[in-house]
Amino acid sequence: VTFASYNIGGKNQMVKNSATDHGPKRLPITDSVVIPPPQGMTQDQWDRSVIQAGERLLLLPPQDYAIFPKRNGSNSNCHVTTNRLLKGAGGSLVQGFNPPGLNPGL
Repeated sequence: VTFASYNIGGKNQMVKNSATDHGPKRLPITDSVVIPPPQGMTQDQWDRSVIQAGERLLLLPPQDYAIFPKRNGSNSNCHVTTNRLLKGAGGSLVQGFNPPGLNPGL
């Protein structure tokens, strides 16, 4: 299972199992990081929690896309989505992770 968000028509749209992230059309991975389960959670619990958090995010309406999102949460981008996903699952992004490219707020 993969979750991503894309700028589709000016909206930050959450997508599950996009062909560019999953399957034969998968793009080359440019960077990645393993995010361990939060303390007190097994790997299986963490995996289920992340998937459940992603499923909940899919139900939310897309927000206006912004490369530099406002702090009030009125708009979003893929990094905001990633942080929301991890927080919703009970975890957080690994400190110091800085993937290549423009990463405002990550």
